[in-house]
Amino acid sequence: MFSRAFAVLLLSTIASPALAQDWRMISTSADRGAAMLIDAQTVTNAANDVHGVDILIVIKAGGAPMDAVLSETRIDCPGNKIRVGKSTSYNAAGKLLQVEEDRPEFGWDPLIEGSNYAAVADVVCGRTKMPATRFGPALPIGPVRALLAKS
Repeated sequence: MFSRAFAVLLLSTIASPALAQDWRMISTSADRGAAMLIDAQTVTNAANDVHGVDILIVIKAGGAPMDAVLSETRIDCPGNKIRVGKSTSYNAAGKLLQVEEDRPEFGWDPLIEGSNYAAVADVVCGRTKMPATRFGPALPIGPVRALLAKS
């Protein structure tokens, strides 16, 4: 009996998605139509200074069919390249709309200087300090949209 209960507990823990704990806004688009955030808790460092990070793009109201997209991303710091993996779309209430699985055939893309992704790479690779403002553990779609609306 104990081993069955332990197995159920273990499987439910493994199957549960990780919750973001430390959302930080990195940049906004030039027209303030979208903001890019990272979950500082997901920044990892693999071999050869390739980092993993979860990136959340929050879109200003009326800007797209979805309100936010969360992407599992890899950044090659010395190679100045990025690879976006699995992406999940959400509505304004944080309800899951669509999941697009990782597509390895798309490969790596160069980071474009001055882009929002380059700003993320600068933080993840340690070239720029992590922003101090935290948005908490939940997907910060509403609070970020409120900031975008003020512009």
